[in-house]
Amino acid sequence: MVILFVHDDWTIASNGTVMTGLRFATELRNRGHEVRFLGKVHPGVGNYNLKERYIPIISRVSKKQDVVFARPDKKIILEALKGVNVVHCFMPWKISYYTAKLAKKMGITVTTAFHTHPLNITYGIGGLAMNSKLLQKFIFWRWKKTFYRHFDNVHCPSYLCVEEMRKAKYHNKCHVISNGCNSNFYPDPNYQPNFDKDLKIIMVGRFANEKRQDLLIKAISKSQHRDHIIATLVGRGPNETKLANLAKALGVNITVSSKILSKDEMRSLLHSHDLYVHCAEIEIEGMTCIEAFSSGLPCLIGNSPLSATKQFSISEETIFKGGDALDLAKKIDYFFEHRESLITLRQQYLEQAKHYQIAASIDRFLEMIKEATADKLITINTLKTKSGKKMLKKIRVPLLFRFLSGLLYYGLAFPVIVLFLFFGYRFKVKGLTNLRKIHKLKTGAVSISNHIHNLDSAMVALSSFPRKAIITAQPANFKLPVAGLLVNALQAVPTPTSVDETKTFFYGLGKKVQNKKIVHFFPEGKLVKYDIHLREFKKGAFLLASQELVPILPMYFSYGYNKKGQVSRVTLNIGKPIFPNPILPKEERTQDLMEASLLAMQQLSNWAYN
Repeated sequence: MVILFVHDDWTIASNGTVMTGLRFATELRNRGHEVRFLGKVHPGVGNYNLKERYIPIISRVSKKQDVVFARPDKKIILEALKGVNVVHCFMPWKISYYTAKLAKKMGITVTTAFHTHPLNITYGIGGLAMNSKLLQKFIFWRWKKTFYRHFDNVHCPSYLCVEEMRKAKYHNKCHVISNGCNSNFYPDPNYQPNFDKDLKIIMVGRFANEKRQDLLIKAISKSQHRDHIIATLVGRGPNETKLANLAKALGVNITVSSKILSKDEMRSLLHSHDLYVHCAEIEIEGMTCIEAFSSGLPCLIGNSPLSATKQFSISEETIFKGGDALDLAKKIDYFFEHRESLITLRQQYLEQAKHYQIAASIDRFLEMIKEATADKLITINTLKTKSGKKMLKKIRVPLLFRFLSGLLYYGLAFPVIVLFLFFGYRFKVKGLTNLRKIHKLKTGAVSISNHIHNLDSAMVALSSFPRKAIITAQPANFKLPVAGLLVNALQAVPTPTSVDETKTFFYGLGKKVQNKKIVHFFPEGKLVKYDIHLREFKKGAFLLASQELVPILPMYFSYGYNKKGQVSRVTLNIGKPIFPNPILPKEERTQDLMEASLLAMQQLSNWAYN
C-alpha cells in the first residue's frame, strides 16, 4: 500500500506532530508499505517539497511557535498522488484540504487527524486571545466548515479529542489511536532505586504558555525540600529565557535545556531521573509522558480539563490539581518522603506502557484505513444498489414522511400507547436518571433490552420521550396486523438480510449516532414472550457502539402477575451507560462491550426480581 502523509512542515524535529508522522512512517515501511511525505520537507526519495506560504501577521506569530505553512502547488501534489492508495492529512490547514480534494477526485481514500486544539492557537497568540471562548468557538466552527466536514474518518490520539469534537458538533467517525511510543524507550536494565538525598525531576515539552513549565518551577520553590530537589526542563520554544529567569529569581536548582537530543540520549536522560512531571493545561495526548513511563519513570500529572495526559495517572498520588503550584508541591514532597512508592509505581507504569507501543498504534491506524476504504466503497457502490437504496430509505426518512409520521406518532399513537400501557400493564420506568445522562452527552448512544413483548419497542420509545429513539426490528415485525402499524409509525429500521443491506445499515446508523441519535437494538433477536432469562446476544448493537465510540445503555424488562395469573405489570429498568474502551482494537472492544453489557443486564434482572 502507498500512503501519502501531508503536513505543512516536516523539518521541525521538535514538533510532536512531525515526530508522530516520522515514527508512523518508519513502522509502516518496516511492514512493507510505501510512505511518501508532502510539505516542506528535506530532499529524499518519496519526499515532495513545497515552498513556504506566507500569511500576513499569522505567519509572524506562528513562526514563534515553530509552525510554518506550505504553499499548494498543483503540479507537485499531483506528482505525489500518482499511485497512492491513501492520503492522510495531519493538520487542518490549506495544503491538507487542497491535497485531499484532488485525491478524492482521483478516487483515493482520504483520512485526517485531530492533532491540535483551538486553545493551542489562542495560547500561542497570548494576551486577551489566550482564554477567549468566542475565538475558540470560531476556530472550531471554521475548521468544521472548511476542513473536517470533508473527512469521514479521523485519527484522535486520545478520547479527549473525541469529546472535544463532539462538543463542537463534529459528525465524524473517530478512531482513538495513540501516537505510539518508539521502541527506543524502554526501562533501564540496571535500574537501582534512589534513596539518596536529592530527588531528580524531569519535564519534557515545548517551552510555550500552555505547557506550564513555570508551574513546576513555582511548585519546587514552595516545596519543603526545595534545597534537595534537582529538576531538568527539556524542550524548545519562545518561553526558554523566561523560564530560566524565573528559576533563577526563585532560587531553585533547575536546568532549562533546548538541546535537541536523539532518542537514545533522551532515554538515557530519563533513566537518570526519579520522577516525570507533566503540567500542561492543553494536551492532545502527551507523548513525552508516554516515553517517560515506557522508560520506567513514574509520572505526576496535572488534571487540567483540556489535558488528555491525565488519563495516564494510576493513583491519587500521581495526579495534582491543574494549575495549582501548591498542590503540586505537596505531591512532590510526598514522593520525596516516600521513595519506596516510586518503585511500586514504576512497575505499574511499565504495565500500562504496553498499551501505547508504536506497533499497537500502527495496527489501529491500518484498521482505520481499512474502514475508511470500506466507507468510500459504500458511498460509491453499495448505497446505489437496489437493496442499499431500500435500506437507506428506511434510515434517511424524507422530511415530509418524518413530519407526517411525527403527527401520527405524537398526535394519535403516543397518547393511545400511554393510556393503554398505563392501564393495561401499569407500565413504569426505573432508572430514568441513567437515560438523562445520555441526553446530556454531546453524542448519541446505543440502547439494548431483552425482547419479551409485542409492544416493548413502544415502551422503549415512550421512555425516551420527547426524544425519538430509532428502533431496529426484525423485518417480519413490519407485517404484523397491529404492532406492524406501530413499528412503521415509530420509523423503525429493519435489521439487514443481505451483505449490501448490512453495509448500508451500519454506515447509515453510524451517521445517526454521530448526530446524537439513540439507536435501540434487541440483541437477543427473536421475541420470546415473558422470558425472564437472557438469551445469547448478537453483535450488531455492540459493533455499532464500538465503531462510533458511543455508550451502550442497558435496559431490562421485568413483569408481574395479577391474582388471575395474567401479566398485569411491566417495568423497564434502565442501567448505567457502559462506555467502550477506546484503547482496545475494534474486535476486542466490541467483545469487551458485549460481555460488560450482558453482565449489566444480568444485574438489572437480579435487581428487578429480588
